[in-house]
Order: sequence, then C-alpha cells, then structure tokens
Amino acid sequence: HGDLFYIGVGNRSLLATGDHPFWSQSQQSLVSLQPDATKMSYGFDQVEPLDSSTRFLAWDGTEVPFSGAVAGPADAEVVTLTIDEHPWYFAGGILVHNQAHLRRSQAEEEQ
Repeated sequence: HGDLFYIGVGNRSLLATGDHPFWSQSQQSLVSLQPDATKMSYGFDQVEPLDSSTRFLAWDGTEVPFSGAVAGPADAEVVTLTIDEHPWYFAGGILVHNQAHLRRSQAEEEQ
C-alpha cells in the first residue's frame, strides 16, 4: 500500500491509499489520486484523476462531490476488504472497487 490520504467526500472524509479506486458518476469512470499507480496495482486500462469535476456515487443513488485531499497519517493500519464474488462495495457511503477480487480472479485464470 502507498501513502494515505483523507479524501474529501462532500462535507466529510475517508482515509484511503492514493491508488485506491473510487467510482465517479460524473466521469463514468474509475478515479483515484494516483491514477498511474492505480492502473499498475489494479491492472485497469483507464483510471482518471480525482478533480473538482468528480462526483462520487453514494449508496442512495445521489452524487457526492469530491472536496479535496490532504495527506493522512504515516502510521495508520490499512486493511484490504475481500467481498466474495463481487468487485464493488460501498465504503463510507460511496462506491469503491475491491482489489482483492481482482487478485482472486487473476489467480483463477492462471489455474
């Protein structure tokens, strides 16, 4: 995992790695603070940078604006959530991607 950031989601924030992919409803694409690192880590062809036009998809179907990012703590524990059979989940109320799903899918293809 890389550096941690507080990702502004409307009037609150989520703590995430810079390469963690979020779904942008406004861009109809995956987005992250570090799109090149996300492409490399997750194997995606297209990841857009988080910017002022980004609107996250909330659990209730509404769009929540990206409101900036600041460096997070250097010593926080990070966990990878594995959700069986599904690549997407809602974290802090917004749609994000499940990296562990990609690793499992790739391992199954190699067998």
